[in-house]
Amino acid sequence: MVGSISEHIISNIDYKSLLHKIMSLIAQVLDKRGKMIFEDKLIVENTLSLMVGCILHKNELLNDFYSFKNPEQFVINGLLDCEHDRIREVFKSSFG
Repeated sequence: MVGSISEHIISNIDYKSLLHKIMSLIAQVLDKRGKMIFEDKLIVENTLSLMVGCILHKNELLNDFYSFKNPEQFVINGLLDCEHDRIREVFKSSFG
């Protein structure tokens, strides 16, 4: 019974919308630059993990990732422009 409930929940998720919201949230937090607080860092770490998990679960989401506004800049902001080592490390492990 538990398996069927979880499968039902997973099958009803709008992954495209979820991916867009995740990427928008991460981009918004990364734009804070020097004003980022501890909770912001946790949000980026956890939502980035969720984003990668969604893309691995639904490969077609990779096209949606590339259709996001300026995906190259999104990745560069996380890898190079962010002043927090942990966030840069999470981006590196997610996109490396």
